[in-house]
Amino acid sequence: MKVLALRDTTGAGEPVSLHPAVTLVRNADPLRRAWLRDVLARLSSGGEVGAAGEVEAHGILFDLGPESLALLGLDRPVPAVVTATDLPGHDPALADARAALTDATARQSAAAATLEQCRAALDAAVAERDAAVSALDDVLRGEGAAREALDAASAERSRLELEVASARDECASAEDELANAVSAREWVLAERATVADRIEAARTRRAEAIAAATTAAAALEEARAVAEPSAQLTEALADARVRLAQAEHELAEADPHRDESPVNRWLAALEQRRMELARIDASLGEPEAERVGAALDHLQSSGEGGGPVVAALALADTWRDLHQQIAALEAGVSTVERGAEERLDVARQTAAEAESEFNAPVLTPEQITKVEAAHAAVLEAQDRSEGRFGGSRAKKRLEELRGEERRVLERLGFSTYADYMMSSSSRGVGQANRAILDAARVNVAAAEEELEQLPGAGDRARRRQELLQRRDAVAPRVAALLGHEPTGPESEDELRNLREPGPADEASLAGLASALLAAGVNVGIPPYDRDDLELLARAYLAEERAADAQRQQVTEATNALDAAIGELRAARARGVVDLPDLTPLPDLAQPVVTGPDRVDEADAQTLREARWREVETARDKLAELEAADARQREASARLDVFEAALADATRAEASAAAAVAAAEAAGGPELDARVQNESDAVDRAERALARARAGVHEAETRLADHHAASGTEPVVSEAEARRSRAEAALVDAAAAEQDAARALADAEMAVPVAGSALAVAESAAAELDRAALVEDFTWRLLGHLAAVRSVGLAGSVPLVLDDPFAVLHDDEIPPVLDRVLQLAGAVQVVVLSDRDSVAVWASGQGPDHVRVLAA
Repeated sequence: MKVLALRDTTGAGEPVSLHPAVTLVRNADPLRRAWLRDVLARLSSGGEVGAAGEVEAHGILFDLGPESLALLGLDRPVPAVVTATDLPGHDPALADARAALTDATARQSAAAATLEQCRAALDAAVAERDAAVSALDDVLRGEGAAREALDAASAERSRLELEVASARDECASAEDELANAVSAREWVLAERATVADRIEAARTRRAEAIAAATTAAAALEEARAVAEPSAQLTEALADARVRLAQAEHELAEADPHRDESPVNRWLAALEQRRMELARIDASLGEPEAERVGAALDHLQSSGEGGGPVVAALALADTWRDLHQQIAALEAGVSTVERGAEERLDVARQTAAEAESEFNAPVLTPEQITKVEAAHAAVLEAQDRSEGRFGGSRAKKRLEELRGEERRVLERLGFSTYADYMMSSSSRGVGQANRAILDAARVNVAAAEEELEQLPGAGDRARRRQELLQRRDAVAPRVAALLGHEPTGPESEDELRNLREPGPADEASLAGLASALLAAGVNVGIPPYDRDDLELLARAYLAEERAADAQRQQVTEATNALDAAIGELRAARARGVVDLPDLTPLPDLAQPVVTGPDRVDEADAQTLREARWREVETARDKLAELEAADARQREASARLDVFEAALADATRAEASAAAAVAAAEAAGGPELDARVQNESDAVDRAERALARARAGVHEAETRLADHHAASGTEPVVSEAEARRSRAEAALVDAAAAEQDAARALADAEMAVPVAGSALAVAESAAAELDRAALVEDFTWRLLGHLAAVRSVGLAGSVPLVLDDPFAVLHDDEIPPVLDRVLQLAGAVQVVVLSDRDSVAVWASGQGPDHVRVLAA
């Protein structure tokens, strides 16, 4: 898919016209640049992208919108934006060092400006202080009536100050009384809390005693149940002893040298095959399909009631039409035409194989050495991890070497080491491959010409190919709705029978999850997704259907073997040594023999080992039953111990109940009355304190009024207040000036430190292998191109390169962009960068290949 034009739905900004191959966006507004990047990044996820425009996919033009994106199958987000942090060479330490130097320089400039402001403020504060002191001296040098008024006002002020001091003493006394009352109340409250803790502790003891008594009673009942004599256990012991004797007898019969008659040889072979079938049947496991199917039916029935799935009905019509058209074309194909088509298919397949072999990568000796060295390192690490002392470190090293081997192979065009080994057999035969490829292409041309000679054959073949491609394109959508691959025209009825699910039933979901877990299917952790559970259930049921068929074959073969073994044992009991006529056995029941009636010595050894295992199993079962019998007798002996424990727990519960009663009695109404009395005393003290504080306020108000009414006192007070304010401002200005000076010194010290750190980071970055860096950078960038090359039915989505070349030098950028341009025909590329080297490269490619958009 290619985006041809974009415009903001709000009408802001000019429309953007993009080149189908490569578009370079330079000097763009940051908001406009972010809008373009976000719109292109949201295309793969479908839905609303915040823009309108025009896109092209498979030669068809679409309006950009949610409907078009859904039609193109864009519903899964992919990483379509590549930044410098997504590519090799990005050095966070270098970026942090540059940012630290910039920050230190900015802080130095800011500290210098702040120091200048503080010094100016300090000079102004000194001038104001000198002016205030001079004004106060002028007021205090007054003579005559001014001095007498000042003395009278001072005497009245002294009297009022004494009243204020007396009121403050009374307030302090009231505060002391309040503190004493609060302390007494807190002491009583602490006593009540202690009593409450005693009650809680006693109740906890009682609860623990009750739990201990319950546990002792349950243990006693369990011991009584175990101690009761069980007829079933006695019978099982007898059966186990009989089974052990039978197994030992069969082991004695498994000796191949005991009897060399054909009957015994064939009987041993049949019994060996019978045990193999038993192992096969055990490997199939217990079927859980019935439980899973019932849980799935219950889940689906609990959500019934919805209407048909609209998308399923539309797909059903499309699926029916495609199969009808394909069937109509198939009916009109003659025998001659069908033979010509088959020959053309064979010729095309041969040509494809020859071309694949011819195009196999030819490796240099250095590349071969690199691959072999990586694989040898993996094998050595694997041997160490599987050794006796291999630990987590060896396993981690093995995973790292496997990843390195995978990266080496992928760069050379191989997915696995096996592909590399298969390709090595054809190295050095290029001329022979060319001759085979030319001959295959000649055969394809001859087959195509033969088919074209038939009337209408070419058109029918092209039409059938087109219908098959459309069917293959629709099949994934049908499979997504059905939960399995479509099987043919009958999938139409399955699509029409689909119904919209009703509300999710949590109990049904939990039941289906439990059934799948019992069947050995990992369903994850709750909450469960209904679609995921249904898909897992259908997949498990499909696997179980295949396993049921295999179980049925094993059962039929086992029954046939049992019948044949019974006939041979009866014949041996009658003294027959030659093989009698037996009913033919199924293929699955046929034993593996070395001759017409001879059993291999290895099979006889396997039979003896199997008989030994049966004997050991019987012995283990007998030992287990004897242990159970011993546990029964031991439980009978321990009944008295459990009864004594129950009696102790009962007495402990009674003692704890008495402690609860005593604690509750200690915290009765008397303690509550004491708490109430102390609370009332606190209230009285608070009221007395409030009255004392009111008296202090009144005295201070009178003193303040006297100051305001005295003759020269307001002038003197104002002058003194001005001097006090000026001195305080001078102190603050001096402190601020000192702080600013210290901040400037710290900032000046931080600048060379940040510069040194930047120099170290730049020297470390300069030591990089530039060729390896450019190669890794190119490979990683091409990997991002491949990630967006196959997305939905659209085929691809645009790849946005958001200024990713920060780590590259100017002369290293053009080769990387040349590689990107080679793949731009399949994937549209949008480059967001202001670097001049990128612009120079774009101008050299011409407008036919690269379009440059500049703000």
